[in-house]
Amino acid sequence: MSRLQMRSTLTGLLFVIAATTAIAAEPPGATILGSGFVGAPFVIEGDVVIESNTLYETVRSYADPQAPQVLGWVDHGAESYWTNTVYADGLLVGLTGAQPAGLQGFDVFDATDPAMPIRVGSLSGMGYDSGWLRGHALTVYAEALAVTYDLTVPSTPALTAFSLIGTHSGSRWPGAVGDVLYLIDHAATLRMFNVADPSHPVDLGVAALAGDRIDAMAVGDGHLYALVAMDVGNAGERLDLVTYDLGTPAVPVESNRRTLFTGVAAAGRTLVRSGDLLLAAGSDGQVRAFGLGDPAHPAVGWTLAHDSRHLAISTSAILVRTVDDLYVYGRTTADVAPAPPIQRPTLPLLRNVVGQGPVQVAFRQSDPAGLVTVDVSDPYQPRLGDPIDIIPSGLPQFADGRFLVASGRTGRFFDVADPAHPVGLGWLYGPQFGAAVCKLVTRDLAAFEHTDTTSTVFTVHLFDVSDPALPVRAAVLSERKVYGGDDGLMACGNAAGVRLYDVSNPDLPQLLGSLPDPGALVAVRFWRQHAFAVTTRSGAHTLDIYDLAAPSNPVLVASRALESAPWRLDRHGDRLYIQGYMYFVAFAVTDLDDPQQLGPTHRIISGGTGFAINGNVTTISGDLVTVRNDGLSAAGVDRPLPVAQVVLEPAFPNPCNPATHLVFSLDRERTLAMTVHDVRGRRVAELASGTFSAGPHELTWAGVDDQGVPVSSGVYLVRLHGPGIEAVQTVTLVK
Repeated sequence: MSRLQMRSTLTGLLFVIAATTAIAAEPPGATILGSGFVGAPFVIEGDVVIESNTLYETVRSYADPQAPQVLGWVDHGAESYWTNTVYADGLLVGLTGAQPAGLQGFDVFDATDPAMPIRVGSLSGMGYDSGWLRGHALTVYAEALAVTYDLTVPSTPALTAFSLIGTHSGSRWPGAVGDVLYLIDHAATLRMFNVADPSHPVDLGVAALAGDRIDAMAVGDGHLYALVAMDVGNAGERLDLVTYDLGTPAVPVESNRRTLFTGVAAAGRTLVRSGDLLLAAGSDGQVRAFGLGDPAHPAVGWTLAHDSRHLAISTSAILVRTVDDLYVYGRTTADVAPAPPIQRPTLPLLRNVVGQGPVQVAFRQSDPAGLVTVDVSDPYQPRLGDPIDIIPSGLPQFADGRFLVASGRTGRFFDVADPAHPVGLGWLYGPQFGAAVCKLVTRDLAAFEHTDTTSTVFTVHLFDVSDPALPVRAAVLSERKVYGGDDGLMACGNAAGVRLYDVSNPDLPQLLGSLPDPGALVAVRFWRQHAFAVTTRSGAHTLDIYDLAAPSNPVLVASRALESAPWRLDRHGDRLYIQGYMYFVAFAVTDLDDPQQLGPTHRIISGGTGFAINGNVTTISGDLVTVRNDGLSAAGVDRPLPVAQVVLEPAFPNPCNPATHLVFSLDRERTLAMTVHDVRGRRVAELASGTFSAGPHELTWAGVDDQGVPVSSGVYLVRLHGPGIEAVQTVTLVK
């Protein structure tokens, strides 16, 4: 008996006993606990907050400020970078602001359920820095224009009015009292509009305030509050909090002025009001609270030492955003200082996270040389830990205590009992010619997928790694790819199909049988005489379950639809976790022949693939999502899984010079058009339009406009659209 056989027999027995105990104690479900991705917070309604970090938006509840709950993520459906949001009457609008690349304009979401905004429309045009919304009328501001759109049909915003206003840098801080809308025009001047008919604002003129510059403002209860900068000569500037009585709407009257601080370049950062609480942040690095029991005379309250440019107040929380962190305080009144906050650091996106226990290992999305630890001991507040002194050139891999960093023809094991101080163990060396990919198949088995580039011969080289300090070469199989392994089994494939092997003795792998009609297989896991496979077949993405009671004749016993193409499949006990582009989904396989989806398909911001575990908490790559297996019933009872209608694949090549190929798949016959637009939304070319049959289609853009004239280098938007369909991606043209 080989080392692998002896160890797998013992550890397999121990694992079954431990897993059975843990699983029996867990209620079914998969609940998102936390996410490390932090953006500028905007309150939608009550304690529902959308955190925006340009391209990615997280919806979170702050009903419990100590343990904020992830509710979901906003899927833009286009490459737009939000800098501000506006919410009113069930509509959410994300404003892009001016940007050098990508879509400028705004996105419109149905936020009837504020925890689950659904994108219903967008408009590309100018970079709008701020806006105001009432009913279905949206007024947005860019450069020296105020533009109003009717969003009654959100998919097609209709321009209803526009006005010239003064030139101003930054947000206009618009807010209405009754039927009068106030905003910063320029310097210390307010512009006022009558918005009794919000689709057609009537200009009421300007009002000059006593000061040199308005930096921020807020309105409510018949008063306007403004942070006003005053030039005080050699000392620099002074920042005042000024209150204006709006009893006569078109004639603001100053009723109170309080100096906050003086100094060189004194300025206001942000001002926000909610109920009887007013918060002001300035360039002196202080956040000041004022009570509005008497709205005409704000009462001085507590002060926090934060250099903040963005504040938000929800029903239960006060959110202070600094450059690097988000500080979450329980909401209080101005005369009662808040308790110490929860500090949530900004975390980078992760290409991969692996490991076992409260300290895990992550691979940064933007730093190919950067392995770091992540601390998930508090799953509501996952945190980035210490850097790891390993220079990886491939993604880290982990399997039941084994940690491998692989690159091409080599791989090395590490002891990561202390993840911040890994200890190097044995090396793996694959074939010294051609191309090779190293994979950790199971705890005790590794493999190299090898391609002989001179003869186009594919082989899989197996290694017994039950002693990671001394890996041993084992058998070689005439296969192209390893799809996964578990429970003493492994799945391999090439152009002739997918075959199952008994690898309990890696020196003598035994061919058991083949999977019938495996489709475009992505990954396979095994458990209790069953194979679980994620695949794409005839344009549909599925989780397939095969009965291996007779291994020579696997029988497909169940198939479950997946929303879009899967990237990865992992098994923890009787749970299957499937990750794809911007989603993950969990299945319970307690009944092996009847898998049940646990909860809905969860939206995540995922640019990576990987799972790690800490007890019954699973960490998922991307924006470091933590998930606990409890609290949700099986899907399909009251919420069916949505079905993908159109898949627009990534363009290739991208960047291109000059041509790129565009592939999309349809679930049924549809009438669509594919067009190319520049970064300001103007149409450059129409590649095709008409009726397309179900299945895949491929088009080519040769980098020219409708007249056949080559366009300049830059970023372009490819848009696939039709009734009920809108899919967008970017293509970079390089010459």
